Amino acid sequence: MPDADHKSGAGFFGWTNVALLFFIYGALYGFVFYGFTVVFPEMIRAEGWPRGDAAMAHTLRAVSLGVFAPLVAVALARAGAKRSMIAGLFLGVVALAMLGTVTSELWHWTLLWGVLMPVSFSFGGAIPIQTTLTYWFSVRRATALGIVLSSASFGGFIAAPLYTLMMREAGTWKAGWLAAGAFCALALVTSLFVKNQPADLGQFPDGLDPERAPDAAGAVTAERARTHRTSESWTLREILRQPVLYLLGVCMIAQLSAVYLLTTHGVLHLTDAGFSSMQSASAIGNLVLFSGFARLPIGFVGDRIEPRWIVTVALAGMGAATIGIWKAPADFAVLLAIMSVFGFCFGSIAPMFPAIIGNYFGPSSFAPITGFLSPFLILIGAPVPLLAGILYDRFQSYDIAFLYVAILTLVAALLASALSPPRKANPC
Repeated sequence: MPDADHKSGAGFFGWTNVALLFFIYGALYGFVFYGFTVVFPEMIRAEGWPRGDAAMAHTLRAVSLGVFAPLVAVALARAGAKRSMIAGLFLGVVALAMLGTVTSELWHWTLLWGVLMPVSFSFGGAIPIQTTLTYWFSVRRATALGIVLSSASFGGFIAAPLYTLMMREAGTWKAGWLAAGAFCALALVTSLFVKNQPADLGQFPDGLDPERAPDAAGAVTAERARTHRTSESWTLREILRQPVLYLLGVCMIAQLSAVYLLTTHGVLHLTDAGFSSMQSASAIGNLVLFSGFARLPIGFVGDRIEPRWIVTVALAGMGAATIGIWKAPADFAVLLAIMSVFGFCFGSIAPMFPAIIGNYFGPSSFAPITGFLSPFLILIGAPVPLLAGILYDRFQSYDIAFLYVAILTLVAALLASALSPPRKANPC
């Protein structure tokens, strides 16, 4: 009978890490990033800022993420994910506290959300969290990613109506940022207990010791991956020669563009269409909730069906749902259904991108690839909130922005079907 440590069961710290990272990711992206979707409109209304000017902060935030991503890759290699998360989350607490207290001018908002908060998101968020998971899991990589990434959606679903109510009761939008800062502080405390890699505890990915004979033990055979996992060591130079990397980049740009548009201007677009502030916030919350519903089961499926097919179907669904949200049906129930489709498709994609990178190129390649791709993704995706705001200020309509995002997402769905596993060139 195999040892307990041989299986991903008792004694395996990976699932404890999943629980810790679940809370951290949910706090930073659910209660801070998604919370932004309802605080931002209240700031604009209260302060009288033009939508285009105010949206500059969101575009600058996205650009800053691209700039910081290569630095995060270096930090992870030198200091490890845990120290990176601690530093990033600490800065997030500082920035959110300032947003909820001293912010009164447009340039305050632009500096804090556009420059300081991206440091928090970069060093405390997705890259170190997903890097940690790719080290701890191989066979169950997509499942673990799906569990952790689902937390943002559940947090955002709670944050949207919670912050709306808190701001209404307090009579100021600053109450929303102070609440977000409290959740970020709890995430900072949680990050102290994270472990970087299985080797730090003398363990192995998935809790499976590779030196044990799998067939003799009879336990690992059933644990073997059912989708492609690279058995080769890839250098960044070799990876950059693979067309699949750039196809993946286009798919990421499409997803980011759609999400940026809706998280920045979704509530404003829906209130313009005649829905109340609470209905609009609830619609965005429904999108976020269904994103969470998708991530856990789709992460499980992504360990059994090649993730590229999941990305193909999900991007097509996002494109169709974007058109539906653009036209904003008068029936609120229909709007909620469309938001649910968008959210489920978005949530389905979220764990697939890091899973594809880890599966195709190995866990050690995740941070370098993300650091390389991020500047290009942001260069194209980041202007969407700013341009959408400028277009609205000029034409009093989001039509052009929604049309662009819908077309981009549908084209990306076609390209996603070509995300085949890469093969190294045979040496001459």
